[in-house]
Amino acid sequence: MNIASGTYSSGPAFSLIGKNIALAGASTMNGKQAKHALSKQGARVIVLDEPGVADTLEPASCDGLLYCAAPILAPVYKLQDEDIQHLAMKRLVAPAILANNLLRNQILRSGAAIVFEKHCIAHLRTEQGGYYLSMESGIDTLAVTLALEYASMKIRVNTVTTRASGSSKDADAFANASIYLLAPASRWVTGSNMVLTGEPTR
Repeated sequence: MNIASGTYSSGPAFSLIGKNIALAGASTMNGKQAKHALSKQGARVIVLDEPGVADTLEPASCDGLLYCAAPILAPVYKLQDEDIQHLAMKRLVAPAILANNLLRNQILRSGAAIVFEKHCIAHLRTEQGGYYLSMESGIDTLAVTLALEYASMKIRVNTVTTRASGSSKDADAFANASIYLLAPASRWVTGSNMVLTGEPTR
């Protein structure tokens, strides 16, 4: 698979035929592109953005979870208490609760994969999203923790870091990375972070 070009592989290692993939954040730019790409690879995409949809999922009915989130960039000095609470809920608490519910209720099958989207703001002024970035550090810890706890069930958990002000090419790269991490090709990859910024990051 060429991650940067938007060319999806038709090989069996990258096939998602017969797979049910739960998608949160389908309305974001990367979420929209990922939904199209996953469907093209044969996946049945279950969009979880509407309230109550996740509650309708049956045990052992999903082969993966892709959690997409649009960046929320604002200087720290402009944030009110409710803004900070919203950031924490949107960027850390919500994905943690969703993943925990799917795992605790055994919605995800053995061999399933979880992918969380993260963002890099190295190409922006730090003050534009410093607080948001601090929330995202929790996603790294969450992913590694879940990867360790559910390794015995062969459930993989990884993150993909993209540019906070991405383009359509960035969305293509994210979609391809998501396919790889949700497909059998990545069956030995867990607890990792794939960086797709096209530039050095820290």
